[in-house]
Amino acid sequence: MTDSLHLELRIIQQPDGSSLFSQRDTTVMVRVYGPAEVRMAREMADRATVEVSYKPKIKQGGCEERFREKMIMSAFDGVILSEVHPRTGINIVLQEIQDSGSLLSCSINAVCCSLLDACVPMRSTVAAVTCAVGSDRQIIVSPVKAEEEKAVALVTVAFESTDGSIVALSSSGAITESQLQDCIAACRHTSGTIFELYKDKMKEIHLRNSGPARS
Repeated sequence: MTDSLHLELRIIQQPDGSSLFSQRDTTVMVRVYGPAEVRMAREMADRATVEVSYKPKIKQGGCEERFREKMIMSAFDGVILSEVHPRTGINIVLQEIQDSGSLLSCSINAVCCSLLDACVPMRSTVAAVTCAVGSDRQIIVSPVKAEEEKAVALVTVAFESTDGSIVALSSSGAITESQLQDCIAACRHTSGTIFELYKDKMKEIHLRNSGPARS
């Protein structure tokens, strides 16, 4: 799984944070603006206003894109410490670069990386994993597009790093409760690899920014 993941931070200078996250050939770019001033009509006295906008690669946004936006909001709703910056706005903009499967989980992971890059206060990081249930009932972690199309069910689960609790879950297709639990277990196991990627990247940036130690 590690070899199939790629992460770049601060790929664009204008936003407060940005990232490019790839899982196999699926790639999503995210820009984060804020916390910053927000229009009075959207201002909230006790917390920041968080908005998510998903832009598909070619077509105009539709129901699928609105669903992804809703899932991303769900994953980060209780994770972003929005009360730290009341009366401000945090704008998260996703751009789909390539969809070769596991797009929702890739999108959630890209958002987490951009929030880290923007230094948005969070109580934990979030890692998402998609798995497919094949016609033979075999569970496939991080399926590619062809595997998704043949699957009888798809499950995407997002976990937070502090205690591994589920912050968002999406499932579609015919799936039993037992199979769902097996999918959650497989996703939780794989999420550890993504959390390690976050840690390694942030450590790399810290070492690069701190420069050589003085004697």
